[in-house]
Amino acid sequence: MRSALIACIFLIIASAAYAELRIIAHLKVSPNTIKKADAVMIFLGKKTVWDNGEKIVPVILRSGASHEAFLKDVVEKTSAQFSTYWKQYAFWGKGKEPKSFDSESDLVKYVSETKGAVGYADDAALSSSVKVLIIE
Repeated sequence: MRSALIACIFLIIASAAYAELRIIAHLKVSPNTIKKADAVMIFLGKKTVWDNGEKIVPVILRSGASHEAFLKDVVEKTSAQFSTYWKQYAFWGKGKEPKSFDSESDLVKYVSETKGAVGYADDAALSSSVKVLIIE
């Protein structure tokens, strides 16, 4: 009984500490939703324009829990795989790795100020200056 209570308390604390990760975009980005496959293509440099023809400006975090969760849950790569992918992609002249930030607040600020920008952040870092894209 005692171990079950401790496990329940741990789960409550862990879920309270974990915020939901969101894909965010500049307020003037036209879609309000995004397919997971499109998100993957964007962050792997294979989709470079929005459906309205506007240039996509993907941005990422350099490291941290949100970065690792985004890579695992959306891109389905480890940090090492993602880094290797971009090194090879850049080597072959196909593109360059997205601009990266040390903090979610800096990433959110950049997205809010940059037309066509898309990134990710947890709920705690969000503001009304960016649009949350719903994953279809």
